Amino acid sequence: MAFVEVIGRQCLGQASHHLEFDWVAGGPTLVAGWSFDGASLSVSADRLGFIPLFYAREGRRLIVADSLQEVAARLSAPTFDDEAIAVFMALGYLVGDQTPLAGVKVLMPGETLLWREGVLSGERSAIPLMAAFPGDPHEARTRFAELFARAIERRAAGGVGRLPLSGGRDSRHICLELARQGTPPPRTLVLQAKSGDETGAAQAVSRHLDIECQVIEMSQDRVAAEWQKNRLNHYSTDENSWYLELLPYLDGPVFDGLAGDILSNGNYFDARMAECLDAGDLAGATNRLLAGGSYTAFLKRPFQERWGIQIAREAINRELSAHAGAPDPVKSFLFWSRIRREIALLPIAMAGQQHAVCLPYQDPDVLAFLLSLPWQSFAMRAFHDEVIKSHYPHAAHIPYSQKPTEPRPRAEWTRISRSAAHLARPLFNVFTRPERVVAYTLEALRTGRTRPLSPTFVKVMPLLQAVQELGVDPHRNQAAPAVKVA
Repeated sequence: MAFVEVIGRQCLGQASHHLEFDWVAGGPTLVAGWSFDGASLSVSADRLGFIPLFYAREGRRLIVADSLQEVAARLSAPTFDDEAIAVFMALGYLVGDQTPLAGVKVLMPGETLLWREGVLSGERSAIPLMAAFPGDPHEARTRFAELFARAIERRAAGGVGRLPLSGGRDSRHICLELARQGTPPPRTLVLQAKSGDETGAAQAVSRHLDIECQVIEMSQDRVAAEWQKNRLNHYSTDENSWYLELLPYLDGPVFDGLAGDILSNGNYFDARMAECLDAGDLAGATNRLLAGGSYTAFLKRPFQERWGIQIAREAINRELSAHAGAPDPVKSFLFWSRIRREIALLPIAMAGQQHAVCLPYQDPDVLAFLLSLPWQSFAMRAFHDEVIKSHYPHAAHIPYSQKPTEPRPRAEWTRISRSAAHLARPLFNVFTRPERVVAYTLEALRTGRTRPLSPTFVKVMPLLQAVQELGVDPHRNQAAPAVKVA
């Protein structure tokens, strides 16, 4: 972790710091960092805003860090950003430049800041909206395959490490193309599936390509994993803890299929939401996104009022407006919000701390092309399947993993009671209604599954850790002013 704090011309911390990811033959495509020359501090984000750089201003001080913990440690009185927490409760991730802390922001894609003599200025570009791809599906499949092959070639020049392989499309496409180019991974890694056939599909692909496949059993302590994940993910997501199981087995460079399903296979696509955004109906699009409601029922009344869905609705409505007019506005929102603020932390904030990371779906040419595909013709889930089938026909017989059609059998009583108690124990805290936690625990015992506790667990743990590790006063309403940039 690194930070710089500037007051006038005085500098504390690291005067220069750079972070680099997505390695290709000519160097990294994602670079972020800062530099202080004694008179001014310049800060720059990477082109996608994937590398988190946090900044906060207090009086004549500017604090910049690659860790939310580093910024919080230098704030006089950290408080929650109520709008950001409301969005987190509704979506499970943050949007735009939000962080959990009031007055602390994260740099947007390509954003630059300049701090000189106590004056903060900067430049922030709008989210790029591509011109719609004019070709037909056949042309699109051919173009995607060509661009992806080129992206893999540029990244494989620096070597190929062990490849995490699931039962889906994204990592399979990477694996097949690496093998086609004569640079297969030395080993594939697959997590032991709790349900479905992730393991079987990954093993079948590996056998077909004559690559060793290592199956990794899920053995993590859920509470301990959540604590570690939240620190690595800057207390900003309700997902990603499963990735901790993979970290000890990675041996880079790590090729990651980040965002492939969102960009090429219609994952999380909602046609009605796209129609609303095309028509300029932001309220309707927000309603579609928030159709599942907000996870606030477990909160005590004062926190329900502070972090209610209406506050989240206003923030999300603003964010959606940046994507209206895109060829696929739903994909655009998901990529620049959920992928950028949550899923990208898997390779960037977790794997990237130990290994070089390669992100072929974020290759500039590949990304621009996939964002240009109009939803009316290319939002179907079969597009990526067809690309893989047509360009790797030798592997077309290997099925993808499927979600189980039957529920898993209930856990043995001793096991479920221990698991439920383990998850429930940290949920009795300053934020939660104890009667709700008891009800969720009883439901877990009745069903033989911990799922009734999970939504509460993953939402409240980042808040609890922010109180204990960042020094946030949970009862203090938001007071820090927003950072103003000239």
